[in-house]
Amino acid sequence: MMLPVFMIIAFGVIDIQWCTRDAQAIEYIVTESARCEAIGAPLCATQTATLNYAMQLAVNMHLPMQSSQIGVLPCSALSCKVSIVYPFKPLGPWFPKITISRTGESAVPPAP
Repeated sequence: MMLPVFMIIAFGVIDIQWCTRDAQAIEYIVTESARCEAIGAPLCATQTATLNYAMQLAVNMHLPMQSSQIGVLPCSALSCKVSIVYPFKPLGPWFPKITISRTGESAVPPAP
């Protein structure tokens, strides 16, 4: 009789841990992609290259992400921004669907 209750609790804890892991990975991706673009690295020379860099980071972190979920904004004179909107898929229909949204910003180094 108590087994279903314990199973729901166990799956809930696992689901929260996976959601937190994905949120941390997305935070890393947006921060590193914005930083790569801000410092003018060859991997992020254009907005498309920055998008590809973010996609490669997502593949390396085993996140099933599409390029339409990543937004690379044009750099201003002060900063570069990258944002991701990721729909997290829960373990089962008992748990709420969550959308993880993160924006990473990095300052552009001053001109010499």
